[in-house]
Amino acid sequence: MSAETNDDMRCSLSLEILGLTRDELVVSLNYLATALHRLAPACRQGLKALATDCDRLYFDSEWVIAAYKKDPAGLCHAYLHTVLHCFLGHPFRGRGRNRALWNFCADLEAESVLSELPVFRETGAEAARKASMLSGLEQEMPLLTAELLYAKYLADGISPSDLAGPASWFYTDDHSLWDGPAGREQNTEGLVGGTGEIPDLEGEWSRIRKQEQEGARTRRKELPEVLTRRIPADIPRGRNRYEAFLKRFAVTGEELQEDPDAFEPGLYCYGLSLYGNMPLVEPLEYQETEKVRDFVIALDTSGSCSGEPIRAFLTRTYDIIKSTESFSRKTRIHVLQADDRIRSCRLVSGDKDMDDYLKNEKLSGFGDTDFRPVFRWVDEQIRLGTLGNLRGLLYFTDGFGTYPDWAPAWEAVFAFIKGNNNAAEAPAWVTKVEFD
Repeated sequence: MSAETNDDMRCSLSLEILGLTRDELVVSLNYLATALHRLAPACRQGLKALATDCDRLYFDSEWVIAAYKKDPAGLCHAYLHTVLHCFLGHPFRGRGRNRALWNFCADLEAESVLSELPVFRETGAEAARKASMLSGLEQEMPLLTAELLYAKYLADGISPSDLAGPASWFYTDDHSLWDGPAGREQNTEGLVGGTGEIPDLEGEWSRIRKQEQEGARTRRKELPEVLTRRIPADIPRGRNRYEAFLKRFAVTGEELQEDPDAFEPGLYCYGLSLYGNMPLVEPLEYQETEKVRDFVIALDTSGSCSGEPIRAFLTRTYDIIKSTESFSRKTRIHVLQADDRIRSCRLVSGDKDMDDYLKNEKLSGFGDTDFRPVFRWVDEQIRLGTLGNLRGLLYFTDGFGTYPDWAPAWEAVFAFIKGNNNAAEAPAWVTKVEFD
C-alpha cells in the first residue's frame, strides 16, 4: 500500500473522529450547534494541535488519531476550546496587540468559559494548576475576558516571558493562523475547493452569535450566562461602525410624557363606563427614553493633524448624534481643541452653535500632542459638577502623542483616521474606532 494511500486513510479516519467529537459536543451544548458546525475540517500535516483561521479547522491526522486513542474527552476539550476562540472573536479582537500576551489571555478566557459549561472536567496536576490560577484571577477581577486580562498584565508590567509557565498549562490549540486576511489567504492556498476569495469571517461569526442567541430563545432555553456575559459587542464596519460607537454614549433619562404602550386601553375604558370618572388603570405618566447629556469631543490640533479632516469629523459626528433619538434640548457637547495643552473649549447645544463653530472657530495649536491635559480637564469638570452626566470622551487624533498612564472612571474612545497604524500604541483600556 502506497504512502499516499495510507495518508488518505488516516485523513479519512481523522475526519470521522472529529465528526464524532463535534456531534458529542452538540448533544451537550445544543445552543452552540451552529458554531460547532461552522469550521470545515481540513487536513494539514505537521501540526501539533488543532488550529483555525475562523474558517477551517486544521488538523494533523496522526495527531488526531493519537489524541483520540489517549483521551477522547481531551479531544472534545480541544475542539470546543478552538471553537470558543472564534465564537468570542479572539482572532479579530487581538489585532494590534502583543501577540504572545494576547494568545495567553485568550486561552485564559476560553478555559474560564469551559470550566463553567456542562462538559467533562479535566483531572490531574496540570488541571489543578489551571483551576487554581483561574480561581485566583476571579478573586481579583469581576469578569475574566481577554481584554481585561490583557490590560491587567500590561498595567502590572508583566511580559509574556514572565508567563511562559502558565501559558504552557493553558496551551490547547495553535494560534498561528490568527494573522488576518493576508494570513488566511496564504494559509488556505492550495486547499481543495478554495475560491481565492477571503470571506468576511468577523461578520460571519457575529451573525453566528446572534443566530445562537435567537435559536436558544426559540427553544425556550437561554444561552448560559457564562457565554452571554462575554459575547463581544458587535460593531458593524465602515460608516455604520462609527455610528454604532456614537450610539453607545446614549444614557437613560426620564421625560414627563405618557407611555401609550404601558397600559391596557380596554380596561381603562371599561372602568370609565362602569364607575364614571374612575378608570381602572391610569396610564403611566413617565416614559424612559435614551438621552445624551454631556458629551466631550476633543480635537487633536497638533502639527500632524490638518484642518479639513478635523472639520469633516466634527460635522459628521454632530450629524450622527443629532439624527438619533438620543439627541435632545438638554444635550451638551463640549468641543475642545488641544495639542500639548487645551487651546480652546466651546459648548455646543444646538444647530446654531455648531454652524457658528464650523464657520468661525479657528483651529489653534499645531505643537506636540499630549492627551493628558484633556483627561485632567474632564476629571476636574466632573469634580466641579460641570459634567454632571458625562457619558464619555471622544478624542479625534492621528494617534501620535503621550497617553495617560491611568485609566479614567469614564469611557474614552479614540477615533483614528482610517488606515492609521498608531492606534496600536493606545493603552489597553482605550476603546478604538476608525473614522473614514
